[in-house]
Order: sequence, then C-alpha cells, then structure tokens
Amino acid sequence: MNDVMKAPVYRISSHLGRLFASLMIGVAIFYLSACRTLPPDEVTFDPRLESPAGLSWQSVDRPPLQPADLLPPAGPYHLGPGDEIVIYRLNAREDDPNASLRTFVMPDGFVHYDLAPPVQAVGKTVSELSRELTEALRAYYRRPDVSVSLHTAQSRRFTILGKVNSPNIYQLNQPTTLIDGIARAGGIEIAGGTGTTEELADLSRAILARDGRLLPIDFEALVNRGDMRFNVYLRDQDFIFLPPKSTLEILVLGGVGTPKAVGWREGQGIVGAIAEADGLLPNAHSRRMLLLRGSFSNPRVAVINLDAILRGRESDIPVLPGDVLFIPTSPWERLERYVEVILSTAANTVAANEGVRFIEGADAETVRPDLPQP
Repeated sequence: MNDVMKAPVYRISSHLGRLFASLMIGVAIFYLSACRTLPPDEVTFDPRLESPAGLSWQSVDRPPLQPADLLPPAGPYHLGPGDEIVIYRLNAREDDPNASLRTFVMPDGFVHYDLAPPVQAVGKTVSELSRELTEALRAYYRRPDVSVSLHTAQSRRFTILGKVNSPNIYQLNQPTTLIDGIARAGGIEIAGGTGTTEELADLSRAILARDGRLLPIDFEALVNRGDMRFNVYLRDQDFIFLPPKSTLEILVLGGVGTPKAVGWREGQGIVGAIAEADGLLPNAHSRRMLLLRGSFSNPRVAVINLDAILRGRESDIPVLPGDVLFIPTSPWERLERYVEVILSTAANTVAANEGVRFIEGADAETVRPDLPQP
C-alpha cells in the first residue's frame, strides 16, 4: 500500500444534490413556521386600506445584524465530508505503510484507517478524532498512539449565484467576508458593449440566506457606499443571490396551492397572480394578506383585504416586478415579526428556485473545479 491514499472519487452531482435538498428543506421549514400564530399582546400596527384605489404603506425596520456576524469564525474546526486529513501513528515502525496516511473524510462521514473499524469523523475536531482512532486500534496494537491533522479544509462551502461573473459553489477554507465572497466569484457582472460600467445586479433585492433566515444586509450600502457595517463573515452553507435587474417575477407565498415565483406582465393584478399559484387554500386568511414591496433590507408593507376584492366590493390591485404576496394561514398580530418570517420564506424560495436553475444549467465537470477530481 502506498503511504498516500488516493483521493476518493467525488461526484459533483452528489454535492449539488445535497445542496438542493438542504435548500428545499429550508423552504419547507419556513413555510410551516410562517403559519404559526404570533402573540396577540404585541400589536404595534393597525393596517387598513385608505381606499379601493390606494394602499396604506408601512415601512418596517428590520432587526440589526448580531455583533458575532461581523467577527471571523472562532473555536476549533469541526471536520466534514471531503476534508483532507493526515493520520500519524507515532510509535509505528518506520517500514509500516500506515505510519503516515493522507486520506479524506468520506461522503458518509466516516474515516477508514489501518485495522480500525470505520470511525465517524463529521462534527469532530482533529483531537477528538485522534482519541477515537487510538481507542479503535487498541484491540490490534499494544500501544497505539494516533495523531490527526487537517491538511485541507474542503467541507465548508458557500454558494453565490446570480449576476456575478463566476456563479458557483466555493470552498470556505479561510475567514471570508461577504465582499471577499463576491470578489471570489469574479465580482458583479457589468453590462457589456454599452460603454458604461452599469452593474447588472439588482442590489436592492440581493439576499444572503443563512440557516433558513434572511440576514438584514443592505447590499446597496455595502457595495456602492462601502458601508462595512454589512460586511459579515460568511458561514458554512451560506447562500448569496444577486438577482438581475431585468427579472420580471413576483413571489406568491403562504396559503396558496403552489407557493412559487410567477412571471409578471403589464396590468397584472393580485387576483391573477394568486390564480397562477393555483389559488387559495381552504384555510387561507384572505382578509389580512400582505404585500411587500421595495428592497429586502427596508421593505414597505401593505395589508390587503383580499376577501373584499374577491367578492367584488373593492378593486383588484396591480402588482409590480419584485413584489412579494403572502397569504397567511393563521391569524397574526405583530407586523414586524411576521415580516421577518415572510422575508425568510421568500429568501428560501428564491434559493430553491435558483438552485434548481443552477443544477439544470451547470456542467457537472465545471461546477466545482476546486473539489478533488477523479
């Protein structure tokens, strides 16, 4: 046996499949969470229609970033699938082929070494894995003494899609800020052949989704004005999306048959958009539907009596590209908290949609050039 183990074959599609599955799970979790009843004793806003022709808009201040979001990751590194490690057996004979072995944490999370049975490595530090491998070898060696070191961190990743020059999934193998991540993706795409430096990304609708929630980041302030208050450090599985300015879609979410993005057309109203999402569910609370408009960092919100529109007592309301329509399936009271739920649901829906588009349009050989290749 060679002293260096060959890298296992990693299929790019399997990584994308796990990415897509995690995104879809996030959508499901937040769709369910969006249907919860919020505390009735925290009413801070009494929404109402001004008239059939106009809406009463309320600006909603999003909660600030946490101080920890602006600090580099701290604490020991925890291993994950694809991490390259080196295993040393310190008191082994010089001619022992397993005295030093470079290998990988397998996709199933296990490490295979010498005579030891497979040892679970995912979630463990190198010190913890060293102790477990030492214990696993006691049945075969009189005095096993195993030491593990991390050679290459490859399990932590972030995804950046949309109007950047190189949308892809990237390894997060060192402290990386949001600006660093955009730069790593080649920067924001610029209009070509026009003689201008116009950015093609709609920064007002850009998102950074983390653990099923939408971080309150003002991309316009960060990118165009250099406001470092929003330059967070990226974490494992972060999803960044910079949508094109030309996008003509609206999101219809909540108590509809198929929550999704639907295409926008001139003169389209709320009723037509909901029909394209397969109509209302039986438990939809149509009297307090929410319409979100504007940037994700500082949205404006209007509460609409959809029931009155459907019964012909009020006029339909036109929608605009980028609008988010949310039909609740349970009563809600405090607008600020409920908007956070809606924005998170919207972010996860966008992530799932863009993940599907990326998978369908990506060449499996070029999606992850930084992963070990067969």
